[in-house]
Amino acid sequence: MNISDSDLSNRRQAIINKYCELADFIEGSLFVRIVNGKERTYLSRMVNGVQRQLYISKKHFRKIQRGVEHWEELKQITHQLSEVNIKIIQQEQ
Repeated sequence: MNISDSDLSNRRQAIINKYCELADFIEGSLFVRIVNGKERTYLSRMVNGVQRQLYISKKHFRKIQRGVEHWEELKQITHQLSEVNIKIIQQEQ
């Protein structure tokens, strides 16, 4: 089934618009560690091929958590955008 060029263009633009909504993304994942008997939250991420861990204060936890959630969503919509771009190229052939 062929999707019209305008439908693909509209879908592509909607995905691109979603990128703008996720501009505050943070690459990495959150985990909790017990340090001196207290729970501490850390952001784990790769920097130049080396895993780095950054302590996250309670004050900043929600903002970092939202950024990590946006990173996961960004990866999903990047895949969707790739699929749309492939369909556009296939229809041009």
